[in-house]
Amino acid sequence: MNNWILFSSSALLVTLVLLLALRILYLYRDSMASPAGGRLSAAPSPQQRYTTLRSENGSSKADSRSAKGSQEYSRVDWMSKAQIFAGIQLLDAKRKGLILADDNKPGCRQLAAMYMIGAAKGIILNMQGNDQDARDVAAFLMTHNLHFDRLDIEDALNAVTRDESTLNSYRCGLEGAETWLARRFVPDSISLYEAVSSNAFI
Repeated sequence: MNNWILFSSSALLVTLVLLLALRILYLYRDSMASPAGGRLSAAPSPQQRYTTLRSENGSSKADSRSAKGSQEYSRVDWMSKAQIFAGIQLLDAKRKGLILADDNKPGCRQLAAMYMIGAAKGIILNMQGNDQDARDVAAFLMTHNLHFDRLDIEDALNAVTRDESTLNSYRCGLEGAETWLARRFVPDSISLYEAVSSNAFI
């Protein structure tokens, strides 16, 4: 009787072991097969993950730069940037004793106009505008800050290359505006005060 019980127990144990082995074999074969019938790809190495991450980050940054570069600006954007820049420069000049709205200083006002024409060009170049937009912004600055009328504005727009002093003042305005847009700072060497004072007798 004891032998029969021992035999039955041994047979049951062997059966369970065989079933377990078959189950393990089935699971192993199933895990090795992909949905297409091939093997699963190996897990990426740390170097592969790093390369992929760098590629993804680079794509994100490129997309960000592309989105920024395609940003559209309105007339209000141009005018507001230009007026803020002009206001800062006029205040700096005033603190140094140069009041450019004074009708008794036509030479200085003319050079200031050249500076603002250059500033308008610098802002438009960096904000996707065209030549006519630059002229409109320049006219706006001269009207609101120097009290120029239409004839004064037309004369100023046609006088940029009249002589070395007007051209220098224009260049200072152009470089000053571009520097300000990039750094929110304008070196004294290309400020409105310096452009006027170095090219006119005050």
